[in-house]
Amino acid sequence: MECGVVVARAQSALQEAEGVAEADDLALLDEVIERVKIARDLLSRSGCAAGQLTISLAKALSALERRRREVLEEFKRGLAGLSPFEVVDYLYRASRSSKDLALRLAAVFQFYTNPCMIRIMGPRLVTTVRSVPEYVGEEEFKNVLTWVVQCAAEGRFSAEGLMRVAALLGGRLGLEEVGVLRQHACVLFFLGYVELASSIIKLSEAPPESMETFVKNLNERYGSQFKVIVGELKELSSLLSRC
Repeated sequence: MECGVVVARAQSALQEAEGVAEADDLALLDEVIERVKIARDLLSRSGCAAGQLTISLAKALSALERRRREVLEEFKRGLAGLSPFEVVDYLYRASRSSKDLALRLAAVFQFYTNPCMIRIMGPRLVTTVRSVPEYVGEEEFKNVLTWVVQCAAEGRFSAEGLMRVAALLGGRLGLEEVGVLRQHACVLFFLGYVELASSIIKLSEAPPESMETFVKNLNERYGSQFKVIVGELKELSSLLSRC
């Protein structure tokens, strides 16, 4: 790539960084941070004489990353003392976009768990974060989130908790199993099984006379996934037990 193109790209990234210096949209900050990193690396590998521009990119990147930390820490401080319903309301009020909401949802999970658990479950959180924007416009999804936050706040993430879910998914689900799973739906949710978790949480909305049909449909729709999920849960449980 010619030096002129590389330098122009770096200057464009620098201008973009300056334009979002005070932004509070985590997703936007992440996008610009990534573009600045790419521009910095291209400039570094190009061998072009642009020492001052390289320094400016490094400073801009540092400022953006610091801003991201500030936004995230401010959001986490706001979670303290809130009920699950208030957390979800705060989550929506604080979010600037659906992608931003997804990243803040991951922060909610982090708020209620420990660093070891984040390290182990982080890769699966990415899956959830990517799927959440599909649901954020639905009012019923806010109800699902409230249940998920309550579940996380009650400390249901543990090696034992994951094995409990694995045992329940080990066979064909009945009403009793689905009822217990509902208490642990946040485990499935944060592993990325958003639709499955949402379906289980909606159990209480089904009229008594259609409960059996509801559970039958649940088995038919998701039964083929259960074995895969059980394997993942057992592996994660084993890792968590070493925390």
